[in-house]
Parts: sequence; C-alpha cells; structure tokens
Amino acid sequence: CRREPDTLVLVWSARRAGGGLRAPCAGARGIPLEARVAEFWPEFGQCGKEHLTAGQVLSHRAGLGVLDAKDLSLLDHDGVARAIERQTPLWTEGHGYGPRTFGFVADEMVRRLADGLPLGAYFRRHFAEPIGLDLWIGLPEEHHARVAQMLAAKFTGKSEPPDA
Repeated sequence: CRREPDTLVLVWSARRAGGGLRAPCAGARGIPLEARVAEFWPEFGQCGKEHLTAGQVLSHRAGLGVLDAKDLSLLDHDGVARAIERQTPLWTEGHGYGPRTFGFVADEMVRRLADGLPLGAYFRRHFAEPIGLDLWIGLPEEHHARVAQMLAAKFTGKSEPPDA
C-alpha cells in the first residue's frame, strides 16, 4: 500500500468544499441561488418541488434525501434525472438534511446551465485545471491505477487507537 506523490485518495464529502459546489452550479450561467430550479430545469418543477430554489437544493435542505424509484441504476444518468424529477420531497424544505442525492442533482443542474457539460468536466475545466489541482469529480479510467487502496479499519470496541 505504497503512496507516491501522485497517488489519488478518495475525499468523499470534501467535494462540497468551496460553498458546496454552489459556484459551479450557479456560476455556469450566473443563476442566483434564489432562482427556482424549475426555471432552468422545467421537469424538476413537479411533485411539490415547483418552488424549490437552487440554494435550497444545493444545501441538502430540499427534502430530496433519497429517491423512491425502484430498480434504478445509479450509472444511468438520464434515469436518475427522471427519478429526481418525479420525486416528491420527503420533508418540507429546511426541516431536514439529505445529502445522498446531491451529486446527481448538482450534475443535472450544471448540465442544464453549462450547455450539457457534466459536473465533473465543468469542475475540471473551470476550477481544477486552471490552478493545477489534481482533484476529480468522477475519475477517468486512465487515472484508476493512481488511486490508493482503501483498507477497512478493524473495530476493537476501544476508544483508543489499536496500537495504544
């Protein structure tokens, strides 16, 4: 499990740093966070989501914590987008926290605001590449060999590290 200077590691939720990716989503076309998502994603504006704003959705407070759709492949971009459109919020906006659908919703918003460019490509082009940042949202296959191996931690039931 040797690490090299160019080894990539998973950062999980750290991708939300920098305002929760609000800048790529809203900045793609100068859409204010107060704008209703249905203004630029009309199909989203149904099932009780007509009034939801970009800011509410991107802060995980819109009631879209999980999707009710069955037999849905998370690799099917169009299928996931349609499921989000048909999803009824699980709570009133601002009364819960649900980050599970964030990447899918943010991706579709960016695609609609940035002429079809996926979130990962938009992030690379406008944020990571200009400053030489080796950070990805959706890692291309040619970089898979650089990813650090993940090892499961052994739970000992103790609060101190295993070597203590």
